[in-house]
Amino acid sequence: EKNIMDDSFFVNLKCSGKLDKNLDSLLADLKKSLCMTETTLFSVFATFTLLSALMVIRAKNPVYSVLFLILVFCNAAGLLVLLDLDFFAVVFLVVYVGAVAVLFLFVVMMLDITISEVNETLLRYLPIGAFIGCIFLMEVFLS
Repeated sequence: EKNIMDDSFFVNLKCSGKLDKNLDSLLADLKKSLCMTETTLFSVFATFTLLSALMVIRAKNPVYSVLFLILVFCNAAGLLVLLDLDFFAVVFLVVYVGAVAVLFLFVVMMLDITISEVNETLLRYLPIGAFIGCIFLMEVFLS
């Protein structure tokens, strides 16, 4: 399989003389633009993944939370495609979005959770959650 970032791919395209220098500069520009495109796509997918994950937690309606979870899975599959793991990306979409997230969605819709119950328990468990969150952050930054 040919890698477009590899110089040996363009060996047959090289000419002699002045065209050789132009081809080398064109190849360098192509490599630079491909790296910038991958970096930009990674930044977009990673940003949307983190924002969607935050909205999974912050959504007041459980149905919206599951829909944001599906968006997280789709963005994670996009990151897998950038890593050239196409098969894993498709399996990730089929298994997680196609089965698990749809199952969550049906369960949440069948439970019929009222939003007032969620708000009451949120304030009750907030200090414990903040304490555990601080422990996790210390583990991340100290290790």
